[in-house]
Amino acid sequence: DSTPYSSADGFGSGQMGAADNGEEGGEDGFHPAPLHSGATRSSLLWMKWDLKNEEPSQSALGIIVCSGAFEAFISIMILCNCASMGLDAHSQVVDDFDPNIRLGLDVSEQVFTSIFFLEFLARCKVFGWRYYVPDTVEKRWNFMDGCLVFFTGVLFTWVVPLLQAMFGFSAENPVLQTLRE
Repeated sequence: DSTPYSSADGFGSGQMGAADNGEEGGEDGFHPAPLHSGATRSSLLWMKWDLKNEEPSQSALGIIVCSGAFEAFISIMILCNCASMGLDAHSQVVDDFDPNIRLGLDVSEQVFTSIFFLEFLARCKVFGWRYYVPDTVEKRWNFMDGCLVFFTGVLFTWVVPLLQAMFGFSAENPVLQTLRE
């Protein structure tokens, strides 16, 4: 479909990029139109991130990551993860906690870590690594989010247990217990 987006679509109705009006493009022959121009549906899938304007990539992944549905999904996952952590904390203080629920909590920890790590990678792919550089207030929150994913997620859910298994560290090691809590 090559129908230009209208202002109601959030993309404005400006001019097309240089490649669409017959001018010679950059090294790959394509100058992406900024998001606020009248880009077509098909050209949006091929646009690249313009570092000067700091606009996200409009690849299929970029469209997904910038969607409200993606944000809603991640928000729901955060809430479910909070509930899972609450049940996990409760299971550690109760003696007669069902082992099947304990197993489900262990599996959910791996699933949530995977989801949040994939979200991190997707945002890095779409927005670039500078998305997590804390040079503005919004990016400070992004930086904190990245730290949470790496330190509490990847490091303590995947790396530390792997090192424990590889080198025989005891789970009762006071340093590792302090780090995990």
